[in-house]
Amino acid sequence: QLKTMFEQKKIQKSYLAWVRGNTKEFFIVDAPIKVRSDYTTSKHKVAIDPSGKSATTEFTKLLYNSDLDATLLRIKPLTGRTHQIRIHLFHMKHPIIGDPLYGTSFEVAEAYLEDRLSTKDRIKMTGAKRLMLHANNLLFVYKDKEYDITSKFSKFYE
Repeated sequence: QLKTMFEQKKIQKSYLAWVRGNTKEFFIVDAPIKVRSDYTTSKHKVAIDPSGKSATTEFTKLLYNSDLDATLLRIKPLTGRTHQIRIHLFHMKHPIIGDPLYGTSFEVAEAYLEDRLSTKDRIKMTGAKRLMLHANNLLFVYKDKEYDITSKFSKFYE
């Protein structure tokens, strides 16, 4: 039944992400996403495309770290497309720190996908050991009871 609730968009999800640069306080990206027809030759599987499926994401700035030139965002995807958050942030010129696909050059993404990028080089190129995107909250009603489940992973934003 929970799977059906996800499919019917009855579960609200939010994420936290550290991104490059200083973002606006609040912004919405409404940009369609499409699986690329040249995916076998392109390392970016999906991209912003006017003929794609609608995709909308809300972003709220929580914190800016000037030493790192990085912003912590709360993110609410209003649709559920593949790589939606990553693509929308890349499109806004604020890629997620640690993203080896949408936060780097085509050459680095290709090397990563072909397993030609050492861990040390990947960290150097992306700025982190892992993708700095974290599922943070689920909000839904199930059997007449409201559930508000929030991650206790505070190290992500400390």
